[in-house]
Amino acid sequence: MAMISQKLLGDVVFDGLYYSRALSFLQPRRSGLGVIFMLHRVAPPGTPILAPNLTASAAFLDRALGYVRRLGWDIVTLSEAQRRLVNGNNRNFACFTFDDGYSDALTVALPIFRNHQAPLCVYLTTGLIDRTARLWWPALEQMILTRDRVRFVSEGAECELPASTLEQKRNAYTRFAPLVPGPGGESQRQLMDLFAQNNVDPVATLDPMVLTWDQARRLASDPLVEIGCHTVSHPALATLDYEEARRELAGARKALQEKLRVPVEHLSYPYGTKNECGAREFQLSHDLGFHTATTTRRGNVFPAHKDHLTALPRVNIPGTDRASLRFVRKCLFGESPWPNYAPQPVTD
Repeated sequence: MAMISQKLLGDVVFDGLYYSRALSFLQPRRSGLGVIFMLHRVAPPGTPILAPNLTASAAFLDRALGYVRRLGWDIVTLSEAQRRLVNGNNRNFACFTFDDGYSDALTVALPIFRNHQAPLCVYLTTGLIDRTARLWWPALEQMILTRDRVRFVSEGAECELPASTLEQKRNAYTRFAPLVPGPGGESQRQLMDLFAQNNVDPVATLDPMVLTWDQARRLASDPLVEIGCHTVSHPALATLDYEEARRELAGARKALQEKLRVPVEHLSYPYGTKNECGAREFQLSHDLGFHTATTTRRGNVFPAHKDHLTALPRVNIPGTDRASLRFVRKCLFGESPWPNYAPQPVTD
């Protein structure tokens, strides 16, 4: 309760400062030059969302783009953000980036960006497009969305979890989401067992959710789209030896440039926290010639980042409702109203 009260108090204070226009005076110091937003999937209108940290609604994305524009911020490519950092351009900017390579980047997100004449960057994992690598959370979400109950085994006993209402589906997803393999991948067997217990083919379920190479070419051919690299197999790079990590980056970039016939100058580190990318990866991406590389370490972009272009921060957007739009506003004006926001780049 204390945590909830503190959050509500923070929202009230922030809204008060915003509507009184006091934040306009604090903004240059609080939010720096810009912000790089991170998204994954975008759900078509009317589609329930079980993983709001990984899926934004189409309606929210449309509102967010309009809101950024109304505030007078520029929506730019990563290439333009890099130029502004290097050349000292102080106009505020926002970049919108999409990780992994889901087909809704083409079918749902791109039409929204076209309506706003705004650019976007899509970081592609080549193994996903080749169907040699898998990220299972969308298959889990789809399984729960299409069932009224989820069967599972607990302590040797067969059990069922109701999933007929949206609230029940969200509860089911929250319960089973920890089984989705992360950087360690230790829980994949349990997740595959869960799919089998519910007669689900996760490969077939995931297939239409991920871009094909033909779709990726259509995406890359749009003048609003910048293609970035997100490795071959989506590993935690810091856990690999140097040559393996180099192959993940260089191999993916080579495949993307050859198959899509576009330059690939920007990189997104899979998972992207301190545990998955650090000084070695920052230097490696620089040595390979990437112009920028983004982490998932939360923060805005400040002038000091011009000397750390392969360790840029990003902010994940939980994009479903009005609270999500308030979160966007906080990012644009310096996420917290209190003087504890750290503009210094990460180096480790």
